[in-house]
Amino acid sequence: MSKLKSYLGGAWQEGEGDGEALLNPATEQTLGHASSDGLDRKQALDFARSEGGPALRALTFGQRAELVQKTAALLQKNRDELIGLAMTNGGNTRSDAKFDVDGAIATLQAYAEVGAALGDKRLLVDGDAIQLGRSPRLVGQHILTTRHGVAVHVNAFNFPAWGLAEKAAVALLAGMPVLTKPATSSALVAHRLFELLVETQIWPKGSLSLLMGRAGDLIDHLEGQDCLAFTGGASTAALLRNTPGVVNRGTRINVEADSLNAAVLGPDVETDSETYDFFLKDVLRDMTQKAGQKCTAIRRVLVPEALSERFRDDLADRLAAVVVGNPATEGVRMGPVATASQKTAVLEGLSLLARDGRLVWLREEAVWVSGDRTTRRHYQGVMYDITTRKHAEEQLLEAQERFRALVQRRASREPLQYILGTQAFWKHEFLVTPAVLIPRPETELLVETSLELLKDVPAPVVADVGTGSGCIALSIAAERPDASVHATDVSEPALEVARENARRLGLEGRVARREKRAEFGFRQAADGREGFRRNLILQAGQLGGDLRRQHVHS
Repeated sequence: MSKLKSYLGGAWQEGEGDGEALLNPATEQTLGHASSDGLDRKQALDFARSEGGPALRALTFGQRAELVQKTAALLQKNRDELIGLAMTNGGNTRSDAKFDVDGAIATLQAYAEVGAALGDKRLLVDGDAIQLGRSPRLVGQHILTTRHGVAVHVNAFNFPAWGLAEKAAVALLAGMPVLTKPATSSALVAHRLFELLVETQIWPKGSLSLLMGRAGDLIDHLEGQDCLAFTGGASTAALLRNTPGVVNRGTRINVEADSLNAAVLGPDVETDSETYDFFLKDVLRDMTQKAGQKCTAIRRVLVPEALSERFRDDLADRLAAVVVGNPATEGVRMGPVATASQKTAVLEGLSLLARDGRLVWLREEAVWVSGDRTTRRHYQGVMYDITTRKHAEEQLLEAQERFRALVQRRASREPLQYILGTQAFWKHEFLVTPAVLIPRPETELLVETSLELLKDVPAPVVADVGTGSGCIALSIAAERPDASVHATDVSEPALEVARENARRLGLEGRVARREKRAEFGFRQAADGREGFRRNLILQAGQLGGDLRRQHVHS
């Protein structure tokens, strides 16, 4: 079991602490750990701008294309190793892993051809020259040239090779250094790919950087010449669009999030036709390939009512032949979802289908996932029918009733945040209920001021009195991994909300919670360090029954 290092500032660097565990999703075996705690992300960006940027801009498009082609050849040479890592760390079948790795190779090759066609240029002419005055001697010409910044790529878990390659190829070909932040859960492939690139020294120093573990304050240090590309959930994308670099300094951002793709069967299609068979195979493939975890996967299947039962039964028959289990086992055609949180989301989705649908197919089996037959995992396949017109009408009526109830709650002046159950604060989205006060935008000033006061204090101790939703304590804990954060509240329901927010943000072990308002040692910290000057006591909330003031003591 290894500790995966980041490659920043032209050197391999190890983060502090154990960080996050990388697992084999099929066996839950720990494969390694990744941590970015203690790493200087600002310095890494500065190094890429000052070293990698000028080196890449000195090359022509054709020269950069040669390096992209060499990168594709490197992946091809190590293809089997990368496929094996994708199977182990991603829950992929060999076919799934090939789809990812081969996609990365093909993408790099395609962009290498584009760059080669551009030849020895370093900039591109944009459109025709425009006469700016009465004399043709004064003209204007737009050109496209390289931005003097860093392309920061925050990638998704499902395509650790392809997602990395498709973003990096474009940026490198344009002459911008790249800092890649892969999804930690499936980062073994990206980490090994960087090891190979560093060993072969294909790219100039500073051209490529890798951040393993949490992003931390990476996004805060982006400037106007930088670019940010993100693949993931829409809620995270919304937070990224509102970061200071994007809003105040002009950082360009590109987002790929939460696609909803549909397959539609026309009313004129016959069930014995080639078109019907192709449609059936296409839906089956997208349900099973990478366990359905693709941004391009079919999410909605629309079939004429006259064909709905026939299609449902045909699909169930084909699903019955799909062997689900550990991808390392011969004959398995579908592996597990990649993480425990995704498994929870699938089960929540199934509960909704069970509420609104009718069970038409179920397959459950226990599978040995270890060679010595000591470990078993249960895999389940389920299909619900929610297609009948009668049931759809009932569903619509229920939805209308739920909507009316929500409107009535708002009409009675219940805050929208309580109705929706969430509120954005700092860089995260927090669960809120009537048991807690709603985080306010101006309270972010308390977090900002606290971080400024603590910037030169090593391993500070922070107390959040009357924590409520935990938004202040958790925001500070997320920004300062070295801090010891204590959150207190007299309300157990409020603490339950704070605990759930800590769980959702992956900070369960970072914040200590107390049921009383004043269980914190001001004179001496728990580890025996001299106390008060290094402690921060925060109180922002219901003081004497009225929300009016915020106090900071340091």
